[in-house]
Amino acid sequence: MTRGLIAGALAILIFGGCSTSETAPSNVVDAAFREQVADAIRGAETANASEEQIATLEEIARTGKVTFEQYREGHMAGFACMESAGLTVSEPYTYTVAGSDVFTADVTQPADMSEEAFLAILDSCDLKHSLFVDNLYYTQPSAVSAWADLIESHRAEILACFTSQGAEFDEDITWMEMETIREEIVIAQRERDRTIPPVDCFDVAGIIWPED
Repeated sequence: MTRGLIAGALAILIFGGCSTSETAPSNVVDAAFREQVADAIRGAETANASEEQIATLEEIARTGKVTFEQYREGHMAGFACMESAGLTVSEPYTYTVAGSDVFTADVTQPADMSEEAFLAILDSCDLKHSLFVDNLYYTQPSAVSAWADLIESHRAEILACFTSQGAEFDEDITWMEMETIREEIVIAQRERDRTIPPVDCFDVAGIIWPED
């Protein structure tokens, strides 16, 4: 089994929407992110994350942002952890999805290792070295803003898809409202017939998704 690693926070950003208000003043958004960082530090300490990850979180608390290099360094430490546990890790690579740069690698499960053990190693290494920084990298205000800009850049195509699916909406709906309608369409179609893949209007509009 070979698995491409995608951060859970990125999946939340894409598939679960964002809680940041699109009308909130920047000082309110910044205060919310500072509290998010404080929560991450407490969580990392409780989870016995590496000293390096905690130090990075403390630096993020001072600067108010997560740099790509901070995010990348955590992943490199995680990949080394996976290799030391017997997994095969490909050359890391970078691509862009949901408006953010993703740094990842393909990790291969040894033939003599159970899937349960394989996944346990992935989770343990992520938790130790990168998970808390990852969550902040993908949900910091700049990342949410990039995701909003991406949705807005596909507005015409998304609204056309909504219309084709019978959804009712105002032409000036916000990007967060577009997220909600997109999710409602997917949920409604799954409830009607789980044997048929639902129409995802963001996908139809040409937004690039991460691989599973």
